[in-house]
Amino acid sequence: NVSGQLYRRAMSALEDEEEDEVGNHVREIVKVHCLLGLAKLSLSVDVADAAAAEKLARDALDILLALDPTEERRSSNSGDVLLCLYPWSVAPLHRSSHSYHICAARQLVAEACIRSSRPEDARAFLTDAVKDSPGNYEAAFALATFHLRIMLTNMNDESESKKTRMLLLKAAKMGMDTAKPDPFALLGVWYETENDATRAKGCYQKALAIDPSHPVAGRGLQRLMSTEELEIICEKAAKQNSPLNGWAWSVMGHRKSRGQGDDTTAAVCFQQALRCRDIQNPENDILGAFYSNPIPSSATNLKQCEASETWAELAACYRRLGKYSAALRAYEAAYSVSDGHLSPDALCAWAQVDLDLGLHEEAAEKCDEVLSLDCSLE
Repeated sequence: NVSGQLYRRAMSALEDEEEDEVGNHVREIVKVHCLLGLAKLSLSVDVADAAAAEKLARDALDILLALDPTEERRSSNSGDVLLCLYPWSVAPLHRSSHSYHICAARQLVAEACIRSSRPEDARAFLTDAVKDSPGNYEAAFALATFHLRIMLTNMNDESESKKTRMLLLKAAKMGMDTAKPDPFALLGVWYETENDATRAKGCYQKALAIDPSHPVAGRGLQRLMSTEELEIICEKAAKQNSPLNGWAWSVMGHRKSRGQGDDTTAAVCFQQALRCRDIQNPENDILGAFYSNPIPSSATNLKQCEASETWAELAACYRRLGKYSAALRAYEAAYSVSDGHLSPDALCAWAQVDLDLGLHEEAAEKCDEVLSLDCSLE
C-alpha cells in the first residue's frame, strides 16, 4: 500500500533527524499522524487487522497524552524553524491539532475493539477517558459517538437510547464555545431514529450552519428534504474547499439531470462527487458509520449506495449525451466498486449501452443476471 509506505518512510525520516532540526513537539505530533494513518489503513483493508490497528492507535494516544499542547514552540534566531509545518508550528492551531488527534486516537482504539468483538472493552476505554478528563470535549464526544453506534445496532434498547441522547447533548454543550458541528449532526441521527423529523432537521441545519459541507448533516437533510429545498444548501456546501462535500455535488447532479435535463452539467457534478472522500472512501472518515440511513428497514451497503450509484448516474448522463464508450467505462467502474452487486436498474441500463455499441452477448449476460436477481428475491 503506497499510503502505508509513505507513513513508514516519514516515521523513519523523523528518527534520522537531528534534535536541532525538528522540535520535539512537531516530531511527536507528526509521528502520531503517521501512527493514526497506519491504524486507519489496518482497519480499511478487505481483511482488517484490528489488533494491529489497536496497538498503533494506543501508541499514538500514549504520545499525545504525554505532550503538553500549551508549551511554547522551539524557535531559532531567524524565527520559527518549522514554517513548512505551519499547522503544528502556530500555538492555537497546534492545540486544535492535538485535540483532534486525541479524539481520533480514542475512536480508533474503540473501533478496533468493536472489530475484535469487544464492545465492552471499547465502552470501558472511552468511559475511563471521560472520567480522567471530565471537561474534555474530545473524550465526551468519542463516548457519545460510541453509544450512538451501539444504539443503532439495537433500536429496541430504550435505556441505551436515552443515555445516548444525554451524552450527545452534553458533547454539544461542551463544544458550543468552539463551534463543534459533529454533536449536532449526530443528534440529528438520534432524532431520526425517534421519527422526529422536525428536531432532526433542526439539528442537521445547526451543524451545517457551522460547517456547510458536513457529510452526516448533509445526508440527513437529503433524506428529509426535497432536492429543490436542498439547492441553496448544496451550492453553499460545494463552494467549500472540503474533501467531504461529495454528497452536495451528487444532489446537484441529480437535480441537473432529472429535474432540469442538463446532463452536461450533471456529469460535471457527478465527476466532482467521485473525487470526494465521503463518496469514495467513507470508511476512512471517523463519522462514516453515520452516513447511511439510521432507520433499519432502509439500511443499505454504503459503498454500493454512493460510490457505485454515483458512477451509474454518471454513466446514464454519458449515454444520454451519446458518449457510449464513456458510459461503458463508468458502468464498469460502478460494477467494480460495488464488488459486483449492481442494482437491477443499473444492470439494465448497462445492457442498453452494450446494445448501443453492438455488444449483444454482453447485453444478454446482464439481462440474465437481472433475471437471476429477480428470482432470488421471490
